[in-house]
Amino acid sequence: MMRKPASISEKMFFLMLCVLALFTVLCPTGIAHATEHGFSYFPCPFFDNSPNVGKWGYIDKAGKVIIQPQFYGAGSFREGLAKVVTKNGKTGFINTQGKIIIKPTFDYPEDFHDGMARVYFKTGNEPEGLYGYIDRKGTVVIPPRFKEAQDFSEGLAVVCIENKKCGYIDKTGRFAIEPMFEGAGTFSDGLAMVRVSSKFGYINTTGKLIIQPVFARVWEFSEGLAAVTFDGKKWGFIDKSGKLIIEAKIDRSCGKVLKFSDGLVCGEVSGSKGFMNPKGELLIDVSVFDAVWDFQEGLAGVVMYGKGNEIAFIDGRGVPIFKDVIMYIDKTGKPAFKVQAEVAGGWLGPFTKDSVAKVCSGWAGDFESYSGCGFINRQGEFTIKPRMRSGGY
Repeated sequence: MMRKPASISEKMFFLMLCVLALFTVLCPTGIAHATEHGFSYFPCPFFDNSPNVGKWGYIDKAGKVIIQPQFYGAGSFREGLAKVVTKNGKTGFINTQGKIIIKPTFDYPEDFHDGMARVYFKTGNEPEGLYGYIDRKGTVVIPPRFKEAQDFSEGLAVVCIENKKCGYIDKTGRFAIEPMFEGAGTFSDGLAMVRVSSKFGYINTTGKLIIQPVFARVWEFSEGLAAVTFDGKKWGFIDKSGKLIIEAKIDRSCGKVLKFSDGLVCGEVSGSKGFMNPKGELLIDVSVFDAVWDFQEGLAGVVMYGKGNEIAFIDGRGVPIFKDVIMYIDKTGKPAFKVQAEVAGGWLGPFTKDSVAKVCSGWAGDFESYSGCGFINRQGEFTIKPRMRSGGY
């Protein structure tokens, strides 16, 4: 849903630092991009903190430097381009070979989505700026005129105007769906959530209401289903016709979002926590774990925090063998492999098309408190050891 422009610290929230030998490496945490289909962690930004360097470059999957440290800030690649900050403090974009594709002339650009990047422009002494959009050449194709805006998805982007009504523009900046909604979300699976008279429903890309606004809260569609609640307490799932497929019995998500991934969704029902299929049947009970991540590429991370630093795994029934459990499970609920002690008390990222996952250690309550991050393969072996610290830029 639309919200006020994020602060710089919020925008950097999704960027993590990793260190390889003398390098500090920045990679996405997995909360945002890593859950997207086809995402790759690499090329991965790193900070070379050795004497007389102090700049950002990029490494490949093997940890080899492929773009020499030369930037004052660096972001992750999306749609073949990555944000970099130069000496003048301005931001531009490079390609995977390190070539500047869009000159560093912007202050607050976002990543590319659907061939367009949202940019927050501040003018003069105005307390708040406006959003516009650039194309892959860096041309401002939609001038800054929106107080609130979101990324493009399926050819359209949500924007809100002065009267706080929200609509959708096309890539020329013209309204394809007039601003008539109290709130609106990005398109997913051909549908987008909208708020009408304090209730939520869904429209298609022509602006037609496909699912009437009868819900107190909703999530976006994923794999043909969307989480909805009538009373704001119990959640169920509807299909794209609005039919209730899973009854409203779920109290909350196991993690930050309640949506299907890899054909399963994790939710809490009457104190029990587990993965359900699209019929609402509980397939994997994970109530014993303190933290659970969604399935992606056939694996899901699970953690049970104990009093010590011992690490073990569970048996096929989900019964803990030792106090601490840090591992990935497969879709039968059985342990695929345990994660080594270097990431005790940590965060487990999703596996991507590279067949690697990012794992971090020493979590102390927020994403800037990890003492180290590394990468593991599908056998649980480290491809890049977690000799790292986290942070942002």
